[in-house]
Amino acid sequence: MGRSPRSSLRHVALTNLLGRDPPRPVGYISNAKDLMTFEHRKALGDFLRAMRARTKPEEVGLPSRTGRRVPGLRRAEVAELTGISTDYYIRMESGRAGEVSAHVLGALTAALRLSPPEAAYLRTLATSPGVPAGTGAIPLDMDLPLLLDTIQVPAYATNRRLDVLAANLPLRLLITEPGTALGAPGNLVAWHFLDRYSRRLIADWPASAATVTAALRMQVARYPDDTELIGFITRLCAASPEFTVMWDAPQVPDVWRGRQTARHPEAGDYEFTFVSLSIAGVDDVMLTTFVPVPGTGSETVMHKLLRQPV
Repeated sequence: MGRSPRSSLRHVALTNLLGRDPPRPVGYISNAKDLMTFEHRKALGDFLRAMRARTKPEEVGLPSRTGRRVPGLRRAEVAELTGISTDYYIRMESGRAGEVSAHVLGALTAALRLSPPEAAYLRTLATSPGVPAGTGAIPLDMDLPLLLDTIQVPAYATNRRLDVLAANLPLRLLITEPGTALGAPGNLVAWHFLDRYSRRLIADWPASAATVTAALRMQVARYPDDTELIGFITRLCAASPEFTVMWDAPQVPDVWRGRQTARHPEAGDYEFTFVSLSIAGVDDVMLTTFVPVPGTGSETVMHKLLRQPV
């Protein structure tokens, strides 16, 4: 079946969202550096409060008391479990503690029962930003499409904003809605929240949306001074209330590996394990592959897609 372009409002929305020089919120440019530092510290406080609220006293060996005014642990209890003063912990939650030592971070990880991805996120937030501001430009000395074409399973490369820099044919065949022009999303996060087809294609859309949102959150923690990255998030919050809700909930699943199913309406279900890897010597680029799960018939699904006329 041939493919023809389909114009729709969703394409207009995606194009506007990914524009390189969109209007900024009032007051954004005039004090961008200070705003980035403030947002970085605020993110640390928000994350600590969320992790403290979800931790039950009995889970960490403390007696469960009735009549608590707040869910989870009190600040003083976290401080006691961590071996620091309550005042110092309060300063951490309010973004006034400066850079936190590795010893304290390890104690916080244990006290709040953080998962490995959550612990990594905490370490990133608690470290003073050392990456200079920039536009996210990527100095690549390689041909990404040529590299991806050597991979036999669906694969794509993204930058820090999760813009899709290149995608191989298996990925484009899997992710393109039948009847539309063969292609790949301009941005993974925008595609999840602004393209309705993503909800039809991805079996567990909420989990996948939470994963890409958390991946973007990790990038903001690494690059808090990147005004283009923060501007993109600002525009996406304005375009998608669902994204705003997920963004405000500091969930940190394992964003670099997992299992998902793509339900292609013509070829069938492609169950895969996704793995994201960095490219040595290139700080900004991640390479992601969708490896079919053996015994699920996913290889047959991909063979069907590859036999379709492009």
